[in-house]
Amino acid sequence: MRTSNHPPFRYGVAVCSCLMAIAPLGAMPRPPIELRTSAPEQLLIEVISVKVDHQSAALVIEAQANVIAVSKTGSRMTAGQTISIRYTTYPQARSLGGCTTPQMPILIKARQYKSYLEKGPTGTFAPAATWLSFEGS
Repeated sequence: MRTSNHPPFRYGVAVCSCLMAIAPLGAMPRPPIELRTSAPEQLLIEVISVKVDHQSAALVIEAQANVIAVSKTGSRMTAGQTISIRYTTYPQARSLGGCTTPQMPILIKARQYKSYLEKGPTGTFAPAATWLSFEGS
């Protein structure tokens, strides 16, 4: 008896073939580390003020920050400028044994952060690398 005629073997090959055909169709998001390196604004900032607004299940964060140093800029930022940062974060849902994406950090007044930002159409800045956009003390 040949193994290729064995029904469970053929079913297994059919299932694997279907999975291999479907897998490439899903869009693969860019990892946050790649988003960090491609962020148009890479700044060292010190937070001056933070306002947290509770909207249903979301938290809307609005912060003012002084630019201390510029590593990379696409909008001609210089040290000493004051910028506005605005973003929305959601409470981290409990997972049932799977992996979850960490929650966006809430900025704290008088702390310094290395930030990875992008400038929005209204002139405010937003995180460019999801939950890894702010690194600091």
